[in-house]
Amino acid sequence: MNKISLIGFAFLLMLILMSPLPGQDPLASRLEAQEFSGEAGTKLRNCLDASVRDGSVPGGIVILIHRGETVFRESFGYRDLRNQRRFELTTPFRAASLSKSIISTLVVELASEGILDLEDPIDKALPKTRELRLRGSKPLDRMPTLRECLHHTAGFTADEAKGGRPWLLFRGQGVTLAEAVDAELKLPMARQPGVRFAYSGIGYDIVGRVIEVATGQLLEDVLQNRMCKPLGMTGTTFYADEDSADELASFYWRWRSDGSFRRQLDPRIVPHGQYASVGGGIVTTADDLAKFMLMHRNGGLVDGKTWTEKPYLQQQYFRKRPGAFYGLGFTLGTAEESGVASWILHTGSSGTMFWWDRQTDTIGIIVTQQRYSDGDDIPETEKRIAKDADSWQATLKADYIDPVFGWRPLKKGYKIIP
Repeated sequence: MNKISLIGFAFLLMLILMSPLPGQDPLASRLEAQEFSGEAGTKLRNCLDASVRDGSVPGGIVILIHRGETVFRESFGYRDLRNQRRFELTTPFRAASLSKSIISTLVVELASEGILDLEDPIDKALPKTRELRLRGSKPLDRMPTLRECLHHTAGFTADEAKGGRPWLLFRGQGVTLAEAVDAELKLPMARQPGVRFAYSGIGYDIVGRVIEVATGQLLEDVLQNRMCKPLGMTGTTFYADEDSADELASFYWRWRSDGSFRRQLDPRIVPHGQYASVGGGIVTTADDLAKFMLMHRNGGLVDGKTWTEKPYLQQQYFRKRPGAFYGLGFTLGTAEESGVASWILHTGSSGTMFWWDRQTDTIGIIVTQQRYSDGDDIPETEKRIAKDADSWQATLKADYIDPVFGWRPLKKGYKIIP
């Protein structure tokens, strides 16, 4: 073969290798080959490393998936600052309010099997809920439904309001979910069911208890048997074992007063069967969250097999009413003509975030284990971090991820809640 023929053959081979496979989207090929393996990936890695050096975050994980293919999957920094233990891809962490997305999805799967009905009033499974009263002992016009509990429109006190986080009193106290819910039912309702949105973990505790009554099993066992095992989410649980607890990433408060990290001291292990916040108590891994979001992206399919029916999942992506921004366990983007949200997203107060943008077919998972303090740690000290400062996760997403995938900017003042 002469020199010209060799050059021609090499050029042809290069074209073949650079061309997308049959059925593969050319944009996906460009993103994987040129973007996150190239300049964009380098910029993102540099940002992650710099964020650890400058004390913005202790460490974490970022996973990006485009058109079903992983284009970025890296850990950075430390899960334990004092002992300089690295944050690994397999490091377990607290999902915080991402738990709400997981539990809501479990509920719609149970509904698809006829075990639950989203329109049922909660007193059908929990007769004690008939004791619920408004402030001043005024009776309710009707019982909240299971759907309203997931939508945060059931009428319970909002998390940020006084007395809105009663579960903080139950953790580590040896009580069961049933006992915790009995105590929560003694608290006054903030408003009549269905009146307006108020982000509340109390409703999710009640949903968890409804699941236990309907199935005759502990919530953890239902979660494992009906979701974690079929989806291969082997690191997801309400009850970390001793080995997982030893590897669990430490959670840190970042004080607004001086920007320093202070580790939150709390029990590492909740004994099996004891109370864990239904909407905030799951321990998981980044790869498990990726499997969970890929199941949503694939319309309920897992390894080509149907885990649940797509129409049931899509109930989670519909706005209940015009202007509503929260579905069943997800914050929702603008609605398409079908009424389905163009993207779904949730954040967690421990520093977690995941999303699926249906229009660009992109899944993102950002994990840290830190959050800002409330700003009142040292009142006489000038605050280094303003109360209205964007979270590190939101800034990373907006500056280093969204421009690559073409995410449409959120409207000014759009709410993203933990």
